[in-house]
Amino acid sequence: MSILIRFSFILFSFLLFTQMASAQIVTEDKPLPAEKPKYKKSSEDKIWKWDRFYVGGFPVFGIGGNSFGTSFSVGLSAEAGYFLHERVSAGIRTSYAFSNYRDSYGSQKLHSMFGGPFVRGYIWKGIFAQAEYQFSSLLFTIDDPSFNADITVRNNSLLLGGGFHDNFEDGFGYYIAVMFRAYNSGTNLFPGPEVRVGFTYRFPNKD
Repeated sequence: MSILIRFSFILFSFLLFTQMASAQIVTEDKPLPAEKPKYKKSSEDKIWKWDRFYVGGFPVFGIGGNSFGTSFSVGLSAEAGYFLHERVSAGIRTSYAFSNYRDSYGSQKLHSMFGGPFVRGYIWKGIFAQAEYQFSSLLFTIDDPSFNADITVRNNSLLLGGGFHDNFEDGFGYYIAVMFRAYNSGTNLFPGPEVRVGFTYRFPNKD
């Protein structure tokens, strides 16, 4: 009888120990797997960087007169570009101007529209060279007692030149450029150099 009691006690103790060990395994907290650090794409990895974009332009305004008549001009030139490299940028430029000349015989109105791509390379500090292909469309309106007509002239030109660009604080800057027409597909209506004075704004980095 004592052997049966001993065997029952050992069996009971073994079952109790097994149950406690099983409960301990189930309730024991397992460590969570370590989270992989999230990789944030830096500005150096981006193909297009916001702080490489810039815009610019300048207004056109003029009033003149002599003993024969008076003239008036107003317009706006705008450009947008992107720095492909620290010293090379490319973009597109467009402009529109309206001119009116009036004398004792009548008036002549001119609508001038220009536009085209350009490439600008910085040689040393703010000094740059520029090449630009320009599409132009000129509409002449002649209102004269002896002759009335609307004449449209279209021309494509290659302009070469250069200038100086300097930046202020907060992304603003200014530029001065002189461009010469090296090629014209038709009659060169503007044989002299083109002088430009304008302002620019370079966008800040958003990272």
